[in-house]
Amino acid sequence: MADLATEIFTLARSDRARYLCALAAPRDKRDGVLALLAFDQEIARIPAVVSEPMLGQIRLQWWIDAMPGITGGRPPGHPVAQALSGLNFSTEDLRGLVEARNFDLKQEPFTFEELCRYANDTGGAFQVLVLKHFGIEDDQAIQAAREIGTAKTLAGFLDVADMNDQVLPYIQDCLKSARTRIMPKAAQKASRSALVLARLVDRELRLGAEANELVGAVFSVWWGKKTGRF
Repeated sequence: MADLATEIFTLARSDRARYLCALAAPRDKRDGVLALLAFDQEIARIPAVVSEPMLGQIRLQWWIDAMPGITGGRPPGHPVAQALSGLNFSTEDLRGLVEARNFDLKQEPFTFEELCRYANDTGGAFQVLVLKHFGIEDDQAIQAAREIGTAKTLAGFLDVADMNDQVLPYIQDCLKSARTRIMPKAAQKASRSALVLARLVDRELRLGAEANELVGAVFSVWWGKKTGRF
């Protein structure tokens, strides 16, 4: 971690929940997770710092143009680009995260279907890349990660455009699906963390807890299962 630029930590800390999860990653994988989180935060903040959509598109395109160099070991001078270089990500992996952020530049109203696709392509895709960095190839684990990441992203839109009646059930469906993907492994291996995950989701759904708290709790337990750290 000492080799990472200060900018990486600053960006990663801007998402406190995911930053704390990243610190729980195995030591030999931690820098890569922090670099990926910093990258995600860097592109996520672009729409908020530009004065008009076209400027945001230009900055996102800069990252797209930089991808071949980043994945090919010839990164530009940007500290995030340098931190990403050498990790086991393809140009297509990283390009997808960047392209999805064009949604944040939209000025016209969006549909519920567009919102779900955005959550899948940002939060869901991010979690899949974390598993790829860990070398995890299990299809059920990957899909569960995508569903949890999608749900976590959607939780941030609960009060947007009066979509609560659609967003909340979708979040619950994502988490229920993630639970069923993890539970068979718990039955086979008596995995304490997976059992805790299933019980937690059941309890919170029955009590009708706030979705944001539910997603955060499920994400934390799931991460503990993957890293072996709680």
